[in-house]
Amino acid sequence: YHLRQAQLHSLDEMLKRDDRRSTEVAKLIAYAKAAGKDTAALEQALAAFRAKLSDARAAWYTAAVALNTHTGFSAAGKVTNPDQARATLKSAASALEHAYLTMRSAEEKLNKALAAAHGQK
Repeated sequence: YHLRQAQLHSLDEMLKRDDRRSTEVAKLIAYAKAAGKDTAALEQALAAFRAKLSDARAAWYTAAVALNTHTGFSAAGKVTNPDQARATLKSAASALEHAYLTMRSAEEKLNKALAAAHGQK
């Protein structure tokens, strides 16, 4: 239970970092546009990145709800009902994994688009 809570916190920090990165890439696109460069591919990649981040945040929220209601656990995190606790952890783990994999995929695609855009100069 505590491990999943730590993973939830870590993933939240990663999502916040990627939100900041999204803003930075938007500024980069604006700068490149002002310089007369073609930014269409990068704009599409950023839009896809933001959509994936939204999906990842939704999965993160699902995990947060499961852990915050702590069905099968006491407020201190002790198991009170093994079957319910197992279901809570399984639900949280599934949502956390989905959020993480979605986020990583989005990061990889954005990195490729940035590298391609950088190579165009």
